[in-house]
Amino acid sequence: TGPPLQAAQDARLTVDGVPVERATNTVTDALPGVTLTLTAADPARTATLTVERFKGAAKEAVAGFVDAYN
Repeated sequence: TGPPLQAAQDARLTVDGVPVERATNTVTDALPGVTLTLTAADPARTATLTVERFKGAAKEAVAGFVDAYN
């Protein structure tokens, strides 16, 4: 015997004030270019995620390519 079984539920979250509900714990379409992997649920706790663009990424990638090529 183990813990009682519980029916699976859809993942529910809010992104920028918009409710999102998905059948899986991987959300790929709530934020462009971002994959959210939901690992735990605590309705009493709010989690804040800040996503920022790394502005130097393209410059560093080109410099790395040039260095590797040379």
